[in-house]
Amino acid sequence: MRSAEPGVDGLTHEQILAVASPHRLLYIEAAPGSGKTTVSTQRFGLHRFARTTNHRAVLAVSFTRSATEEIRSRVLQHWGPSALAWPHRIVTLDTVLYDLLAHLLQTGLLKWPGNHRELEVLDTWRTQLHTTSTRRKPVLALEGTRVITSSVWAARPGSHVSADDFATAVGQGQCTHDNVRGLPLSGGHADTGSA
Repeated sequence: MRSAEPGVDGLTHEQILAVASPHRLLYIEAAPGSGKTTVSTQRFGLHRFARTTNHRAVLAVSFTRSATEEIRSRVLQHWGPSALAWPHRIVTLDTVLYDLLAHLLQTGLLKWPGNHRELEVLDTWRTQLHTTSTRRKPVLALEGTRVITSSVWAARPGSHVSADDFATAVGQGQCTHDNVRGLPLSGGHADTGSA
C-alpha cells in the first residue's frame, strides 16, 4: 500500500478501497507500518456489523499472539465490546487448529491415546521434558481415527524429546502447538519421511 493523503478517519485512499472491497477474500501485500492492521480492524467491524441474512461468525486469524492482541485491542477500541460478542472472535491460527482437534476429540471422531478428550497444549517440550539434538523427530500421526505417536527423520538435527518420553507425555494428554499443526487432520502427510 502506498501512502497517500488521509481520507475518512485518517485512512488513505487505498486503505478505504481495501476496507470497502466487496470481495470476500482480499490479499494485501504491504510494508511494515503501512496500515495492514488498520485495514484488518476496519474490515472486521464492517463484516461484523453488516446487515445481512448470513449470520455466521466473523473470525479474524493471525499467526502470532502479539498480532492477534493488537488487532483485538484495536477492534475493541474502535468498534466496542459488542464486536467480539460470541461467536465473533480474533484468534491465532494455533487456536483455530486446536479448536478443530478438540471438537474432533469431544465428538469421538478422533481418539487420543489414553482416551483424553481435553489436552494440555504446551508452547514447547523444552519446558517439560529433556531434549537432545537429533534428526529423529517424534510426531503425531493418524491411524484411521486414532491419534498415534510416530517419528520422522528431519532434514537437519533439531532439539527433540525422545520417542519414549513423547509417547508418555502424549498418553497423559499433552502435546505442543507444533504437534497440533503437524497432525494431518486434512489427510496430508508429513514430507520428511517415516522413521
